[in-house]
Amino acid sequence: MNERIENYRPVSVFAQAAIVFAILACSSLLNLWGLLFVIPTIIFAIISLIQSRRYEQTGARIAFGCILFSIALLFLEPLHVANRFWSESPAGYQRVSFEELIKAGEFNSIVGEPVCLKGYALFNRKMNQPVFQFLLSVDGNQFTSGRVVYVQLEVETEWKDLISPLAISGVLVPFESNSSEDPDYILKDAIVRKSKTEFLISQRVYKGC
Repeated sequence: MNERIENYRPVSVFAQAAIVFAILACSSLLNLWGLLFVIPTIIFAIISLIQSRRYEQTGARIAFGCILFSIALLFLEPLHVANRFWSESPAGYQRVSFEELIKAGEFNSIVGEPVCLKGYALFNRKMNQPVFQFLLSVDGNQFTSGRVVYVQLEVETEWKDLISPLAISGVLVPFESNSSEDPDYILKDAIVRKSKTEFLISQRVYKGC
C-alpha cells in the first residue's frame, strides 16, 4: 500500500482541462464557433506536456491525444461545414444572398436563372398541413414589404416544416399579380431543403403578434 502511494504520480490539472475543452470543441459540429475551443485545448495540452517532464506528473498521453484531436478537428471541420453548405441545394443552382439582392436591387440580373435563396417561410400559425406554395422572407418579418418572394414547389411536391430556416432552389421569374401587396418575384418549381449553415442567411426578426 505504501509502495503504491510512493509511486503515485498525479494527473496534470492542465491535461484534465485540455480534455474538457476538447469535448467543448466537439460543439463545432453544430456551430463553427465551437472551433475556438481548440485554442485553449492545445495551450493546456502543451502546458501539461511540459509539466509532465518537469514535475513527474502523468497526463502526457492525454495531452498528446488532445493535440492530435484538435489538429484533426481543424482540418476536418471546414470540410464538414462545406459539405453541409453544398447539400442545401442541388447542383446547378447559383447560391445567392437574399439580403444582398434586396439591398442592391439586382433581382433582374438573375431573372430566369436557377438560384438558391435562404430565408424563412411566412405562414398562418394555425396551419399544420403540408403546403405547395408559400412566401419566403429574408428575415421572417411578415410586416416588412419588399423583402419576400413567392415560392411555388415542384408539381406533386409538398413541404410541412415551415418553422426551420429554409434553402429554396428554383427559377426566379416575375410574379404577375394585380395586387400591390404581392411580391414582385416568384421561385417556380422550387426544391425546399432545411438550411444547415449560417452562410448567406440573415438573422430571424421576431415582430408582431
